[in-house]
Amino acid sequence: MRSNGLWIRGSRRDDLVRQAWRQAHKLRELLGVEVQPVLVFVGRRLKGEVGRLPVLGEEDLLPYLRAQSHRLAFEEARKLMAVLERRVR
Repeated sequence: MRSNGLWIRGSRRDDLVRQAWRQAHKLRELLGVEVQPVLVFVGRRLKGEVGRLPVLGEEDLLPYLRAQSHRLAFEEARKLMAVLERRVR
């Protein structure tokens, strides 16, 4: 990560950032709830942001999620899962 975008092995990869935001937007439309994307790299230890998009290594994902102020209650998660099951099939 650099201050001017996401770089992987010397190549700028802003396409990954745009894809994360597009997928969050699609989920928001599908579920009717706010969705915050997070870009996670497997096998890496890193923490940062590209714009407003958090970029983490896999080891940092669980602590990041636990630190979030809003978490779904079990019943809310169950309802969202039911919506996904109906709409994705």
